[in-house]
Amino acid sequence: MKKELVCILGCGSLALALVGITPGLGNTTIQEVQLHDTYWVFSPFNILIPVLAMVSALVYLVRCILNGFTEVVVNLILIGSTVIICLTGITGIIAISQSAQGGWVVYPTLDATPGDMMQNAMAPFFEGYKDLLIYIVGSWGIIAVTTTAKTILIMRRR
Repeated sequence: MKKELVCILGCGSLALALVGITPGLGNTTIQEVQLHDTYWVFSPFNILIPVLAMVSALVYLVRCILNGFTEVVVNLILIGSTVIICLTGITGIIAISQSAQGGWVVYPTLDATPGDMMQNAMAPFFEGYKDLLIYIVGSWGIIAVTTTAKTILIMRRR
């Protein structure tokens, strides 16, 4: 258990460093990303959780593969990380779908382009990202389901 705590703290430190490097260390302001006429605004904490989930999922996936999925605690941490990744991905898919449909408009709009023209111009851009997120969520979902099944089998044997 002590080994797992050290590993989780290491993953957390790496995720904090990755998130800290992006806006600059010590910068706690809200981050804005501009995609054409759309602004995505989020706090650094909202970035930290998905990054921590991805880092820990990758680390624990490697550990599970090396151990043959025999350690229950490692499997449970991998399952929790993959569930967080899937939930974050599903939220992203919903947000991208809303943006591609021209939803969530904040008035006054940032451009003078009519809505139909902008929607038609932006749809391929958002669809590519939505498809990528669907593939990522699907693959991590498969990992979560197989790890859950293996963990249940291991716990039944004990």
